[in-house]
Amino acid sequence: KNSSTSHSQTMATPDTQQHENENDYLNSDEPPAAIQLAGDVSATFEIERNATVSDEDAGGHSSSHVIGRVPSQHTPSTQLQNLPSHRIDPKKYCGWFRGYVRQDWDTVVIPHGIDELRANWVELFFDLIYVACIVHLSAEAATSVASNDSHRRLASTTDTSSSIDHCAHEWPYAFLITSFAEFGLLTNAWRHQVQYVTHFVFNQKIDDFIRILYMICVLCMGIFIQDDEAYERAFLISYGLLHVVMIIMFLKVLMIPRGRNHAIWFIAQSSVTIIIVVIINGAVRNQCNLVWFGVYVGLLIFDMIGTYGSYIVSKKLELKPRIAIPLNVPHIAERYGLFIMLILGESIISIMSADLGELNLEEEFVWAEDGTPPSQVLVGFVILVFCLTYCIGRLYYDCQPSEEAIMEGHDNHALRISATRGRLYMYAHQMLFFGLLGLGMGIKIAAKHLLDTTRRWIDVILPGYSLVLIVIALNMIRIAHPYHVHYKIWVFRALLLGVMMIMPLFALAINNAVIFGVVFACIVLQLWVDVEGKEKIKHEKEELKEKRELAKLESEHSQEPAKDRFKHLRRVTSGIGKM
Repeated sequence: KNSSTSHSQTMATPDTQQHENENDYLNSDEPPAAIQLAGDVSATFEIERNATVSDEDAGGHSSSHVIGRVPSQHTPSTQLQNLPSHRIDPKKYCGWFRGYVRQDWDTVVIPHGIDELRANWVELFFDLIYVACIVHLSAEAATSVASNDSHRRLASTTDTSSSIDHCAHEWPYAFLITSFAEFGLLTNAWRHQVQYVTHFVFNQKIDDFIRILYMICVLCMGIFIQDDEAYERAFLISYGLLHVVMIIMFLKVLMIPRGRNHAIWFIAQSSVTIIIVVIINGAVRNQCNLVWFGVYVGLLIFDMIGTYGSYIVSKKLELKPRIAIPLNVPHIAERYGLFIMLILGESIISIMSADLGELNLEEEFVWAEDGTPPSQVLVGFVILVFCLTYCIGRLYYDCQPSEEAIMEGHDNHALRISATRGRLYMYAHQMLFFGLLGLGMGIKIAAKHLLDTTRRWIDVILPGYSLVLIVIALNMIRIAHPYHVHYKIWVFRALLLGVMMIMPLFALAINNAVIFGVVFACIVLQLWVDVEGKEKIKHEKEELKEKRELAKLESEHSQEPAKDRFKHLRRVTSGIGKM
Protein backbone atom coordinates (compact mmCIF):
# COMPACT_ATOMS: atom_id res chain seq x y z
CA LYS A 1 0.00 0.00 0.00
CA ASN A 2 1.18 3.44 -0.83
CA SER A 3 1.32 6.20 1.71
CA SER A 4 1.17 9.89 0.90
CA THR A 5 3.55 10.54 -1.92
CA SER A 6 4.62 14.10 -1.41
CA HIS A 7 5.71 15.53 1.92
CA SER A 8 6.63 19.03 0.84
CA GLN A 9 4.78 21.99 -0.58
CA THR A 10 5.60 25.40 -1.89
CA MET A 11 4.23 28.02 0.45
CA ALA A 12 4.28 30.82 -2.11
CA THR A 13 0.83 31.71 -3.29
CA PRO A 14 -0.12 33.49 -6.51
CA ASP A 15 3.23 34.55 -7.95
CA THR A 16 5.32 31.43 -7.13
CA GLN A 17 7.42 30.13 -10.02
CA GLN A 18 7.53 26.35 -9.86
CA HIS A 19 10.59 24.41 -10.91
CA GLU A 20 9.65 22.18 -13.84
CA ASN A 21 12.53 19.78 -13.29
CA GLU A 22 11.57 19.29 -9.68
CA ASN A 23 7.93 18.60 -10.59
CA ASP A 24 9.01 16.10 -13.24
CA TYR A 25 11.01 14.22 -10.63
CA LEU A 26 8.22 14.31 -8.09
CA ASN A 27 5.54 13.11 -10.53
CA SER A 28 7.62 10.43 -12.28
CA ASP A 29 7.54 6.74 -11.51
CA GLU A 30 11.31 6.62 -11.05
CA PRO A 31 12.63 7.29 -7.53
CA PRO A 32 13.91 10.88 -7.41
CA ALA A 33 17.44 11.78 -6.48
CA ALA A 34 17.64 14.35 -3.68
CA ILE A 35 16.33 17.65 -2.46
CA GLN A 36 19.10 20.05 -1.60
CA LEU A 37 17.83 23.03 0.32
CA ALA A 38 19.24 26.47 -0.36
CA GLY A 39 19.71 29.08 2.34
CA ASP A 40 22.08 30.38 4.98
CA VAL A 41 21.74 27.08 6.81
CA SER A 42 22.34 24.12 4.52
CA ALA A 43 20.03 21.21 5.09
CA THR A 44 18.56 18.22 3.34
CA PHE A 45 15.18 16.60 3.74
CA GLU A 46 13.71 13.50 2.18
CA ILE A 47 10.51 12.76 0.31
CA GLU A 48 9.05 9.33 0.88
CA ARG A 49 7.74 7.49 -2.15
CA ASN A 50 5.64 4.32 -1.86
CA ALA A 51 6.71 3.59 1.71
CA THR A 52 5.20 0.44 3.20
CA VAL A 53 4.71 -0.84 6.71
CA SER A 54 5.23 -4.48 5.79
CA ASP A 55 5.65 -5.84 2.28
CA GLU A 56 6.69 -9.48 1.82
CA ASP A 57 7.28 -11.33 -1.41
CA ALA A 58 6.51 -14.97 -2.14
CA GLY A 59 9.71 -16.07 -0.42
CA GLY A 60 8.87 -14.31 2.81
CA HIS A 61 11.54 -11.66 2.38
CA SER A 62 10.54 -8.18 3.46
CA SER A 63 11.24 -5.24 1.23
CA SER A 64 10.71 -1.52 1.25
CA HIS A 65 10.80 1.15 -1.42
CA VAL A 66 13.75 3.48 -1.70
CA ILE A 67 13.36 6.97 -0.34
CA GLY A 68 14.38 9.19 -3.22
CA ARG A 69 15.62 12.74 -3.44
CA VAL A 70 15.29 15.54 -5.95
CA PRO A 71 17.29 18.77 -6.28
CA SER A 72 15.50 21.90 -5.10
CA GLN A 73 16.23 25.57 -4.50
CA HIS A 74 13.75 25.87 -1.63
CA THR A 75 14.38 26.31 2.09
CA PRO A 76 12.31 24.78 4.92
CA SER A 77 10.16 27.50 6.45
CA THR A 78 11.41 26.44 9.87
CA GLN A 79 14.84 27.81 8.94
CA LEU A 80 13.51 31.38 8.64
CA GLN A 81 13.48 31.85 12.41
CA ASN A 82 17.28 31.48 12.32
CA LEU A 83 17.91 33.87 9.42
CA PRO A 84 18.77 37.47 10.42
CA SER A 85 16.86 38.76 7.38
CA HIS A 86 13.59 37.10 8.45
CA ARG A 87 13.49 37.66 12.20
CA ILE A 88 13.78 40.42 14.78
CA ASP A 89 17.38 40.64 15.91
CA PRO A 90 17.31 39.48 19.58
CA LYS A 91 20.31 41.71 20.31
CA LYS A 92 18.48 44.87 19.23
CA TYR A 93 15.74 46.83 21.01
CA CYS A 94 17.08 45.73 24.41
CA GLY A 95 16.07 42.17 23.57
CA TRP A 96 12.41 42.94 24.34
CA PHE A 97 10.93 41.88 21.01
CA ARG A 98 10.80 38.51 19.29
CA GLY A 99 9.21 37.34 16.04
CA TYR A 100 9.89 36.16 12.53
CA VAL A 101 8.34 35.69 9.08
CA ARG A 102 6.44 32.42 8.82
CA GLN A 103 7.22 31.62 5.15
CA ASP A 104 8.63 33.24 2.03
CA TRP A 105 8.46 32.69 -1.72
CA ASP A 106 11.33 30.19 -1.76
CA THR A 107 10.34 28.06 1.24
CA VAL A 108 8.54 24.77 1.74
CA VAL A 109 6.77 23.39 4.78
CA ILE A 110 7.37 19.94 6.24
CA PRO A 111 3.96 18.33 6.97
CA HIS A 112 3.42 17.45 10.62
CA GLY A 113 6.39 19.66 11.50
CA ILE A 114 6.56 22.60 13.87
CA ASP A 115 5.85 24.96 10.97
CA GLU A 116 2.42 23.48 10.27
CA LEU A 117 -0.14 26.17 11.11
CA ARG A 118 -3.60 25.38 12.46
CA ALA A 119 -6.27 27.67 13.86
CA ASN A 120 -5.78 27.99 17.63
CA TRP A 121 -8.26 28.92 20.33
CA VAL A 122 -7.44 32.64 20.09
CA GLU A 123 -8.46 32.73 16.44
CA LEU A 124 -11.64 30.79 17.19
CA PHE A 125 -12.41 33.19 20.05
CA PHE A 126 -11.90 36.06 17.63
CA ASP A 127 -14.48 34.44 15.34
CA LEU A 128 -16.97 34.29 18.22
CA ILE A 129 -16.97 38.09 18.27
CA TYR A 130 -18.19 37.97 14.69
CA VAL A 131 -21.00 35.62 15.66
CA ALA A 132 -22.30 38.27 18.04
CA CYS A 133 -21.72 41.10 15.53
CA ILE A 134 -23.52 39.32 12.68
CA VAL A 135 -26.50 38.35 14.84
CA HIS A 136 -26.79 41.94 16.10
CA LEU A 137 -26.37 43.37 12.60
CA SER A 138 -29.08 41.08 11.18
CA ALA A 139 -31.48 41.96 13.97
CA GLU A 140 -30.99 45.71 13.49
CA ALA A 141 -31.37 45.44 9.72
CA ALA A 142 -34.56 43.38 10.05
CA THR A 143 -35.99 45.81 12.61
CA SER A 144 -35.33 48.78 10.33
CA VAL A 145 -37.52 47.30 7.59
CA ALA A 146 -41.07 48.59 7.97
CA SER A 147 -43.84 46.03 8.20
CA ASN A 148 -46.20 47.98 5.91
CA ASP A 149 -43.78 49.30 3.25
CA SER A 150 -43.38 52.53 5.21
CA HIS A 151 -40.12 53.75 6.68
CA ARG A 152 -39.68 53.41 10.42
CA ARG A 153 -36.69 54.82 12.29
CA LEU A 154 -35.56 53.49 15.63
CA ALA A 155 -35.87 55.77 18.59
CA SER A 156 -32.70 56.25 20.56
CA THR A 157 -32.12 57.44 24.07
CA THR A 158 -30.17 60.43 22.75
CA ASP A 159 -31.82 63.56 21.40
CA THR A 160 -31.73 62.98 17.63
CA SER A 161 -35.13 64.36 16.69
CA SER A 162 -33.73 66.71 14.04
CA SER A 163 -31.91 63.80 12.39
CA ILE A 164 -35.09 61.72 12.38
CA ASP A 165 -37.15 64.57 10.88
CA HIS A 166 -34.91 65.34 7.92
CA CYS A 167 -34.54 61.60 7.08
CA ALA A 168 -38.23 60.80 7.43
CA HIS A 169 -38.73 60.49 3.66
CA GLU A 170 -35.60 58.46 3.01
CA TRP A 171 -35.82 55.18 1.10
CA PRO A 172 -37.25 52.56 3.53
CA TYR A 173 -34.41 50.12 2.92
CA ALA A 174 -31.53 52.60 3.17
CA PHE A 175 -30.24 51.22 6.47
CA LEU A 176 -30.52 47.68 5.14
CA ILE A 177 -27.96 48.32 2.40
CA THR A 178 -25.87 50.42 4.81
CA SER A 179 -25.59 47.39 7.07
CA PHE A 180 -24.04 45.46 4.17
CA ALA A 181 -21.35 48.13 3.82
CA GLU A 182 -20.67 47.95 7.58
CA PHE A 183 -20.42 44.19 7.30
CA GLY A 184 -17.88 44.63 4.50
CA LEU A 185 -15.62 46.66 6.80
CA LEU A 186 -16.03 44.04 9.52
CA THR A 187 -14.99 41.22 7.19
CA ASN A 188 -12.00 43.25 6.01
CA ALA A 189 -10.91 43.58 9.64
CA TRP A 190 -11.22 39.79 9.97
CA ARG A 191 -9.16 39.25 6.81
CA HIS A 192 -6.39 41.59 7.99
CA GLN A 193 -6.03 39.68 11.24
CA VAL A 194 -6.01 36.29 9.47
CA GLN A 195 -3.31 37.39 7.03
CA TYR A 196 -1.26 38.89 9.86
CA VAL A 197 -1.26 35.51 11.61
CA THR A 198 -0.47 33.61 8.42
CA HIS A 199 2.45 35.95 7.60
CA PHE A 200 4.22 36.30 10.95
CA VAL A 201 4.94 34.44 14.17
CA PHE A 202 4.47 36.76 17.17
CA ASN A 203 3.64 35.10 20.49
CA GLN A 204 4.86 37.44 23.24
CA LYS A 205 2.66 38.92 25.97
CA ILE A 206 2.65 42.26 24.19
CA ASP A 207 1.24 40.52 21.11
CA ASP A 208 -1.61 39.12 23.19
CA PHE A 209 -2.34 42.63 24.47
CA ILE A 210 -2.40 44.02 20.91
CA ARG A 211 -4.78 41.24 19.81
CA ILE A 212 -7.13 42.11 22.66
CA LEU A 213 -7.12 45.77 21.58
CA TYR A 214 -7.90 44.66 18.03
CA MET A 215 -10.79 42.49 19.24
CA ILE A 216 -12.18 45.35 21.33
CA CYS A 217 -12.24 47.61 18.27
CA VAL A 218 -14.10 44.95 16.25
CA LEU A 219 -16.52 44.45 19.14
CA CYS A 220 -17.20 48.19 19.30
CA MET A 221 -17.86 48.25 15.55
CA GLY A 222 -20.46 45.54 16.12
CA ILE A 223 -22.04 47.38 19.06
CA PHE A 224 -22.44 50.62 17.09
CA ILE A 225 -24.60 49.16 14.32
CA GLN A 226 -27.98 50.85 14.52
CA ASP A 227 -30.28 53.03 12.42
CA ASP A 228 -29.14 56.28 14.00
CA GLU A 229 -26.54 58.84 12.94
CA ALA A 230 -24.89 58.90 16.36
CA TYR A 231 -24.27 55.17 16.05
CA GLU A 232 -23.02 55.56 12.48
CA ARG A 233 -20.47 58.10 13.69
CA ALA A 234 -19.39 55.84 16.59
CA PHE A 235 -18.96 52.95 14.13
CA LEU A 236 -16.72 55.12 11.97
CA ILE A 237 -14.59 56.18 14.95
CA SER A 238 -14.22 52.52 16.02
CA TYR A 239 -13.02 51.71 12.52
CA GLY A 240 -10.43 54.49 12.75
CA LEU A 241 -9.21 53.17 16.11
CA LEU A 242 -8.92 49.72 14.55
CA HIS A 243 -6.39 51.14 12.10
CA VAL A 244 -4.49 52.76 14.97
CA VAL A 245 -4.08 49.27 16.45
CA MET A 246 -3.02 47.98 13.03
CA ILE A 247 -0.23 50.56 12.93
CA ILE A 248 0.96 49.31 16.32
CA MET A 249 0.89 45.75 14.99
CA PHE A 250 3.01 46.59 11.95
CA LEU A 251 5.53 48.60 13.96
CA LYS A 252 6.80 45.27 15.20
CA VAL A 253 6.91 43.92 11.64
CA LEU A 254 9.05 46.94 10.80
CA MET A 255 11.81 45.44 12.96
CA ILE A 256 12.13 42.45 10.59
CA PRO A 257 14.30 43.24 7.53
CA ARG A 258 12.22 41.01 5.24
CA GLY A 259 8.97 42.58 6.43
CA ARG A 260 10.12 46.22 6.37
CA ASN A 261 8.53 47.19 3.03
CA HIS A 262 5.41 45.19 3.90
CA ALA A 263 5.08 47.10 7.18
CA ILE A 264 5.73 50.48 5.56
CA TRP A 265 3.00 49.85 2.99
CA PHE A 266 0.31 48.91 5.50
CA ILE A 267 1.31 51.56 8.03
CA ALA A 268 0.95 54.15 5.25
CA GLN A 269 -2.40 52.70 4.21
CA SER A 270 -3.72 52.73 7.79
CA SER A 271 -2.43 56.29 8.31
CA VAL A 272 -4.30 57.51 5.22
CA THR A 273 -7.42 55.69 6.42
CA ILE A 274 -7.23 57.41 9.81
CA ILE A 275 -6.88 60.81 8.14
CA ILE A 276 -9.93 60.07 5.96
CA VAL A 277 -11.94 58.99 9.01
CA VAL A 278 -11.03 62.19 10.89
CA ILE A 279 -12.03 64.37 7.92
CA ILE A 280 -15.34 62.54 7.40
CA ASN A 281 -16.16 62.65 11.10
CA GLY A 282 -15.71 66.42 11.10
CA ALA A 283 -17.36 67.17 7.76
CA VAL A 284 -20.37 64.85 7.65
CA ARG A 285 -23.15 66.14 9.87
CA ASN A 286 -26.91 65.48 9.92
CA GLN A 287 -26.79 63.02 7.04
CA CYS A 288 -29.01 60.05 6.29
CA ASN A 289 -28.16 56.39 5.75
CA LEU A 290 -27.42 56.62 2.04
CA VAL A 291 -24.61 59.11 2.72
CA TRP A 292 -23.11 56.80 5.33
CA PHE A 293 -23.49 53.93 2.89
CA GLY A 294 -21.35 55.86 0.42
CA VAL A 295 -18.77 56.58 3.14
CA TYR A 296 -18.45 52.92 4.16
CA VAL A 297 -18.30 51.67 0.56
CA GLY A 298 -15.56 54.19 -0.21
CA LEU A 299 -13.52 53.01 2.78
CA LEU A 300 -14.10 49.39 1.80
CA ILE A 301 -12.89 49.94 -1.77
CA PHE A 302 -9.84 51.88 -0.57
CA ASP A 303 -8.93 49.08 1.82
CA MET A 304 -9.23 46.37 -0.83
CA ILE A 305 -7.26 48.39 -3.40
CA GLY A 306 -4.51 48.99 -0.85
CA THR A 307 -4.30 45.32 0.11
CA TYR A 308 -4.18 43.83 -3.36
CA GLY A 309 -2.24 46.77 -4.75
CA SER A 310 0.74 45.72 -2.64
CA TYR A 311 1.23 42.68 -4.89
CA ILE A 312 1.13 44.77 -8.07
CA VAL A 313 3.39 47.57 -6.82
CA SER A 314 5.92 45.10 -5.44
CA LYS A 315 6.08 43.28 -8.77
CA LYS A 316 6.19 46.36 -11.00
CA LEU A 317 8.83 48.24 -8.99
CA GLU A 318 10.84 45.07 -8.28
CA LEU A 319 11.32 46.13 -4.67
CA LYS A 320 13.77 44.21 -2.52
CA PRO A 321 12.54 42.91 -0.21
CA ARG A 322 9.14 42.49 -1.82
CA ILE A 323 6.09 44.10 -0.22
CA ALA A 324 4.01 40.98 -0.67
CA ILE A 325 4.57 38.01 1.61
CA PRO A 326 3.08 34.63 0.60
CA LEU A 327 0.15 33.10 2.41
CA ASN A 328 0.11 29.85 4.32
CA VAL A 329 -2.38 28.05 2.06
CA PRO A 330 -3.60 25.34 4.51
CA HIS A 331 -4.17 27.99 7.19
CA ILE A 332 -6.05 30.35 4.83
CA ALA A 333 -8.23 27.50 3.53
CA GLU A 334 -9.05 26.43 7.08
CA ARG A 335 -9.84 29.96 8.30
CA TYR A 336 -12.09 30.78 5.35
CA GLY A 337 -13.89 27.48 5.80
CA LEU A 338 -14.51 28.20 9.47
CA PHE A 339 -15.76 31.71 8.74
CA ILE A 340 -18.17 30.40 6.08
CA MET A 341 -19.57 27.97 8.64
CA LEU A 342 -19.92 30.83 11.11
CA ILE A 343 -21.98 33.01 8.72
CA LEU A 344 -23.95 30.01 7.48
CA GLY A 345 -24.92 29.21 11.04
CA GLU A 346 -26.29 32.74 11.35
CA SER A 347 -29.06 31.73 8.92
CA ILE A 348 -30.19 29.04 11.34
CA ILE A 349 -29.89 31.45 14.26
CA SER A 350 -31.96 33.99 12.32
CA ILE A 351 -34.88 31.64 11.75
CA MET A 352 -34.79 30.28 15.31
CA SER A 353 -34.64 33.77 16.84
CA ALA A 354 -37.10 35.43 14.45
CA ASP A 355 -40.39 36.79 15.73
CA LEU A 356 -42.56 34.00 14.34
CA GLY A 357 -45.50 34.75 16.58
CA GLU A 358 -47.59 32.19 18.43
CA LEU A 359 -47.65 28.68 16.99
CA ASN A 360 -51.06 27.03 17.44
CA LEU A 361 -50.45 23.31 16.92
CA GLU A 362 -54.11 22.41 17.56
CA GLU A 363 -55.30 24.69 14.76
CA GLU A 364 -56.83 22.99 11.73
CA PHE A 365 -54.42 22.98 8.79
CA VAL A 366 -56.48 25.08 6.35
CA TRP A 367 -56.05 28.46 4.75
CA ALA A 368 -58.38 31.22 5.95
CA GLU A 369 -60.79 32.93 3.56
CA ASP A 370 -58.56 36.02 3.39
CA GLY A 371 -55.59 33.88 2.35
CA THR A 372 -53.90 33.68 5.74
CA PRO A 373 -51.99 30.39 6.00
CA PRO A 374 -52.20 28.19 9.13
CA SER A 375 -49.52 28.78 11.75
CA GLN A 376 -48.13 25.25 11.21
CA VAL A 377 -46.61 26.60 8.00
CA LEU A 378 -43.93 28.18 10.19
CA VAL A 379 -42.61 24.72 11.10
CA GLY A 380 -42.27 23.81 7.44
CA PHE A 381 -40.49 27.12 6.77
CA VAL A 382 -37.95 26.45 9.52
CA ILE A 383 -37.26 22.94 8.17
CA LEU A 384 -36.92 24.31 4.62
CA VAL A 385 -34.38 26.91 5.75
CA PHE A 386 -32.39 24.26 7.62
CA CYS A 387 -32.27 21.98 4.56
CA LEU A 388 -31.33 24.97 2.41
CA THR A 389 -28.38 25.92 4.62
CA TYR A 390 -27.24 22.29 4.71
CA CYS A 391 -27.23 22.11 0.90
CA ILE A 392 -25.24 25.35 0.67
CA GLY A 393 -22.73 23.98 3.16
CA ARG A 394 -22.36 20.81 1.11
CA LEU A 395 -21.91 22.80 -2.10
CA TYR A 396 -19.12 24.85 -0.52
CA TYR A 397 -17.15 22.26 1.43
CA ASP A 398 -17.40 19.51 -1.18
CA CYS A 399 -15.89 21.75 -3.87
CA GLN A 400 -12.82 22.50 -1.72
CA PRO A 401 -9.69 20.34 -1.92
CA SER A 402 -9.38 17.99 1.03
CA GLU A 403 -7.09 18.86 3.92
CA GLU A 404 -4.65 16.09 2.97
CA ALA A 405 -4.57 17.30 -0.64
CA ILE A 406 -3.92 20.89 0.39
CA MET A 407 -0.95 19.80 2.49
CA GLU A 408 0.73 18.17 -0.50
CA GLY A 409 1.71 19.19 -4.01
CA HIS A 410 2.17 22.42 -5.91
CA ASP A 411 -0.97 23.04 -7.97
CA ASN A 412 -3.86 21.60 -5.96
CA HIS A 413 -5.37 24.87 -4.73
CA ALA A 414 -6.39 28.15 -6.37
CA LEU A 415 -3.88 30.09 -4.25
CA ARG A 416 -1.01 27.97 -5.62
CA ILE A 417 -1.83 28.03 -9.33
CA SER A 418 -1.59 31.70 -10.35
CA ALA A 419 -2.15 35.24 -9.12
CA THR A 420 -5.35 35.51 -11.16
CA ARG A 421 -6.90 32.40 -9.68
CA GLY A 422 -5.75 33.38 -6.21
CA ARG A 423 -7.51 36.75 -6.42
CA LEU A 424 -10.59 35.10 -7.93
CA TYR A 425 -10.67 32.79 -4.91
CA MET A 426 -10.46 35.75 -2.51
CA TYR A 427 -13.05 37.89 -4.33
CA ALA A 428 -15.43 34.94 -4.57
CA HIS A 429 -15.27 34.44 -0.81
CA GLN A 430 -16.03 38.11 -0.22
CA MET A 431 -19.11 37.75 -2.46
CA LEU A 432 -20.04 34.60 -0.57
CA PHE A 433 -19.82 36.48 2.73
CA PHE A 434 -22.30 39.09 1.47
CA GLY A 435 -24.59 36.44 -0.01
CA LEU A 436 -24.77 34.43 3.21
CA LEU A 437 -25.44 37.57 5.24
CA GLY A 438 -28.23 38.61 2.86
CA LEU A 439 -29.74 35.14 3.10
CA GLY A 440 -29.79 35.32 6.90
CA MET A 441 -31.35 38.79 6.86
CA GLY A 442 -33.88 37.81 4.19
CA ILE A 443 -34.96 34.74 6.14
CA LYS A 444 -35.43 36.80 9.28
CA ILE A 445 -37.54 39.40 7.44
CA ALA A 446 -39.56 36.84 5.47
CA ALA A 447 -40.31 34.82 8.62
CA LYS A 448 -41.73 37.91 10.30
CA HIS A 449 -44.18 38.44 7.41
CA LEU A 450 -44.86 34.77 6.65
CA LEU A 451 -48.45 34.72 7.95
CA ASP A 452 -49.38 38.11 6.47
CA THR A 453 -51.62 38.23 3.42
CA THR A 454 -49.82 41.27 1.98
CA ARG A 455 -47.00 40.43 -0.44
CA ARG A 456 -43.80 42.45 -0.29
CA TRP A 457 -40.85 42.64 -2.63
CA ILE A 458 -38.31 42.50 0.18
CA ASP A 459 -39.56 39.12 1.44
CA VAL A 460 -38.48 37.44 -1.80
CA ILE A 461 -35.95 39.77 -3.42
CA LEU A 462 -33.44 39.77 -0.54
CA PRO A 463 -33.21 36.00 0.16
CA GLY A 464 -33.74 35.11 -3.52
CA TYR A 465 -30.95 37.21 -4.97
CA SER A 466 -28.71 36.42 -2.00
CA LEU A 467 -28.96 32.79 -3.09
CA VAL A 468 -28.12 33.85 -6.65
CA LEU A 469 -25.00 35.62 -5.35
CA ILE A 470 -24.08 32.53 -3.31
CA VAL A 471 -24.32 30.24 -6.34
CA ILE A 472 -22.26 32.64 -8.48
CA ALA A 473 -19.58 32.81 -5.78
CA LEU A 474 -19.49 29.00 -5.46
CA ASN A 475 -19.04 28.63 -9.22
CA MET A 476 -16.22 31.20 -9.15
CA ILE A 477 -14.48 29.14 -6.46
CA ARG A 478 -14.88 26.01 -8.60
CA ILE A 479 -13.34 27.82 -11.57
CA ALA A 480 -10.44 29.03 -9.44
CA HIS A 481 -9.59 25.52 -8.23
CA PRO A 482 -7.90 23.03 -10.60
CA TYR A 483 -11.08 21.18 -11.55
CA HIS A 484 -12.00 19.99 -15.05
CA VAL A 485 -15.74 19.63 -15.64
CA HIS A 486 -17.59 18.87 -18.88
CA TYR A 487 -19.13 21.94 -20.48
CA LYS A 488 -22.62 20.37 -20.36
CA ILE A 489 -22.48 20.53 -16.56
CA TRP A 490 -21.72 24.25 -16.73
CA VAL A 491 -24.59 24.79 -19.20
CA PHE A 492 -27.00 23.06 -16.83
CA ARG A 493 -25.71 25.11 -13.91
CA ALA A 494 -26.20 28.30 -15.94
CA LEU A 495 -29.81 27.30 -16.70
CA LEU A 496 -30.51 26.70 -13.02
CA LEU A 497 -28.95 30.06 -12.18
CA GLY A 498 -31.16 31.73 -14.79
CA VAL A 499 -34.29 30.24 -13.22
CA MET A 500 -33.17 31.46 -9.79
CA MET A 501 -32.63 34.98 -11.16
CA ILE A 502 -36.08 35.10 -12.80
CA MET A 503 -38.26 33.71 -9.99
CA PRO A 504 -37.93 36.62 -7.49
CA LEU A 505 -39.27 39.01 -10.14
CA PHE A 506 -42.69 37.41 -9.66
CA ALA A 507 -42.80 38.23 -5.95
CA LEU A 508 -46.10 40.13 -6.23
CA ALA A 509 -47.70 37.82 -8.80
CA ILE A 510 -46.98 34.32 -7.49
CA ASN A 511 -47.37 32.87 -4.02
CA ASN A 512 -44.10 33.23 -2.14
CA ALA A 513 -44.16 29.57 -1.12
CA VAL A 514 -44.07 28.56 -4.79
CA ILE A 515 -41.11 30.87 -5.45
CA PHE A 516 -39.14 29.56 -2.48
CA GLY A 517 -39.96 26.00 -3.51
CA VAL A 518 -38.62 26.50 -7.05
CA VAL A 519 -35.46 28.21 -5.76
CA PHE A 520 -34.90 25.43 -3.23
CA ALA A 521 -35.31 22.84 -6.00
CA CYS A 522 -32.65 24.67 -8.02
CA ILE A 523 -30.24 24.49 -5.08
CA VAL A 524 -30.90 20.75 -4.72
CA LEU A 525 -30.25 20.26 -8.45
CA GLN A 526 -27.01 22.25 -8.10
CA LEU A 527 -26.01 19.73 -5.45
CA TRP A 528 -27.05 16.87 -7.75
CA VAL A 529 -24.65 18.02 -10.51
CA ASP A 530 -21.81 18.79 -8.10
CA VAL A 531 -19.40 16.43 -9.85
CA GLU A 532 -16.41 18.02 -8.09
CA GLY A 533 -17.86 17.18 -4.71
CA LYS A 534 -18.81 13.65 -5.76
CA GLU A 535 -15.30 13.02 -7.04
CA LYS A 536 -13.82 14.31 -3.78
CA ILE A 537 -16.09 12.08 -1.67
CA LYS A 538 -15.25 9.08 -3.87
CA HIS A 539 -11.53 9.74 -3.48
CA GLU A 540 -11.84 10.09 0.31
CA LYS A 541 -13.72 6.78 0.52
CA GLU A 542 -11.02 5.05 -1.53
CA GLU A 543 -8.30 6.42 0.75
CA LEU A 544 -10.21 5.29 3.83
CA LYS A 545 -10.60 1.82 2.32
CA GLU A 546 -6.86 1.65 1.62
CA LYS A 547 -6.08 2.62 5.21
CA ARG A 548 -8.39 -0.10 6.53
CA GLU A 549 -6.81 -2.70 4.25
CA LEU A 550 -3.33 -1.56 5.25
CA ALA A 551 -4.20 -1.93 8.94
CA LYS A 552 -5.67 -5.36 8.23
CA LEU A 553 -2.54 -6.50 6.38
CA GLU A 554 -0.30 -5.23 9.14
CA SER A 555 -2.31 -7.13 11.71
CA GLU A 556 -2.32 -10.38 9.68
CA HIS A 557 1.37 -10.37 8.70
CA SER A 558 2.83 -9.29 12.02
CA GLN A 559 4.06 -12.23 14.13
CA GLU A 560 4.04 -10.19 17.32
CA PRO A 561 0.74 -10.50 19.23
CA ALA A 562 -1.42 -7.40 19.08
CA LYS A 563 -1.62 -7.41 22.87
CA ASP A 564 2.15 -6.95 23.12
CA ARG A 565 2.48 -4.55 20.18
CA PHE A 566 0.06 -2.06 21.67
CA LYS A 567 0.87 -2.58 25.35
CA HIS A 568 1.92 1.07 25.74
CA LEU A 569 -1.40 2.28 24.31
CA ARG A 570 -3.73 0.48 26.71
CA ARG A 571 -5.05 3.68 28.27
CA VAL A 572 -5.96 5.25 24.94
CA THR A 573 -7.21 2.20 23.04
CA SER A 574 -9.45 3.22 20.13
CA GLY A 575 -9.26 6.85 21.23
CA ILE A 576 -11.72 6.25 24.08
CA GLY A 577 -11.30 8.46 27.13
CA LYS A 578 -12.41 7.59 30.63
CA MET A 579 -13.53 9.89 33.43
